[in-house]
Amino acid sequence: MSLKTIFYLGLRPFKPKKHGIKGVVVHTILVVTIAMLPLVVVVMVADGMIQGITSRYIETSSYHFRVYSRQPADIIDFDEYNKTRNELNKVPGIISSEIERTGAAVGVVNNIKTGIYIRGIDPIALKSDKGFNKYITVQDGSFDNLSDDTTVISSFLARKLNVKVGEDIRVITGKVLSNNRVLPKITRLKVVGIVKTGYEDLDKLWLFTTLDLAKKILPNKSSDTFIGVKCLEPYNNLDELYSQIKSSIPSGWIIRKWEQLNRNTYENFKTTKMVLALIMGLIVIVAAINISSSLIMLVLEKRRDIAILKGMGLSPNEVMGSYLLTGIIIGVLGTILGVVIGIFISLNINQLIDMFESLLNYGLRFVNFILNIESDKKFILLDSEYYLDDIPVDLDYLKLLLMTFFSITTTAVASFLPARKAGLIKPLKIMQKY
Repeated sequence: MSLKTIFYLGLRPFKPKKHGIKGVVVHTILVVTIAMLPLVVVVMVADGMIQGITSRYIETSSYHFRVYSRQPADIIDFDEYNKTRNELNKVPGIISSEIERTGAAVGVVNNIKTGIYIRGIDPIALKSDKGFNKYITVQDGSFDNLSDDTTVISSFLARKLNVKVGEDIRVITGKVLSNNRVLPKITRLKVVGIVKTGYEDLDKLWLFTTLDLAKKILPNKSSDTFIGVKCLEPYNNLDELYSQIKSSIPSGWIIRKWEQLNRNTYENFKTTKMVLALIMGLIVIVAAINISSSLIMLVLEKRRDIAILKGMGLSPNEVMGSYLLTGIIIGVLGTILGVVIGIFISLNINQLIDMFESLLNYGLRFVNFILNIESDKKFILLDSEYYLDDIPVDLDYLKLLLMTFFSITTTAVASFLPARKAGLIKPLKIMQKY
């Protein structure tokens, strides 16, 4: 079997003729390219989205670890919490720990009411939390002026309650009397800041107060008090650090890793990504089948040439090898083009989304102008209530290599059947037809 012959015949369909490269070859390359595009974009963007949302959860809400006391709900010993916090700060690998008290309440501005989620924190400790400050964006006002009579709220609450910086918001919580009766307690706070994390589903109900105020207005039984712990590597060696934390604090305390605290959300993201990747993988398989169909058409078109070549002494293996090489080259070219274009789209996904939004809104305004309709409605492709404001992209070279290998292997396998069919053509039968 001559490799030179196989390469010569296998590369012939890619050599430009009078009218350029054969249309069936170009078409098949484009099919593979288009099939690879969504696979690359989905995997890269999905990984970036999951990483971006997870980072916001653990840096601004759940912390890397949460440490709880087993004390009865109606007895909260903050001196014991402070002692435990000091012990936690001595553990190697821990960069910060702070006490937080959270609970549900009702926010009221004028006649507008909505549920809120109070977060009582230490403003001084928060300033030194690099992870928190990285993902919190101050839209208006400041986070530096948080005190016992002020508050910082989320951008969603600001819109919902129609409140601005400098205005007051009434917070209604429950006050438990000695006879276990609950009376509403109203606290008036001045809004000094409006913030967001870029993921509205996480921060939509947040209302920040000082820890001292949260102790006063949130009942022990209906609130949650814990120590939020940050470590150097939240995605690595958590089990080892978990053991160190457990051995450094008194018995009767509970430790929860961020993976446990956000299990449902995290698993949901991973499952969604796997389903999307599976669907995109099936598209690649369909594209590979298209290669098989195209090669069969090429074989049928070239039956006479194959018969002549075999009559001149070309072996079945050389014929099969040449068509198999053609299919593999189509798969390689289509895959590489798909990966390159997919990376480009992924890296510029935010700009492309903005561009499409602008085009859609220009079109909508034009239609409204023609129909003489007054409307302020706008197209929003990715609502921040469900997606991140800015989509991060995770350029994982290992996954790109695996996707490339998967595509090329699939197209090579799909090329085998038509290549074998070409190798089995009997010259005598073909020549009798012409």
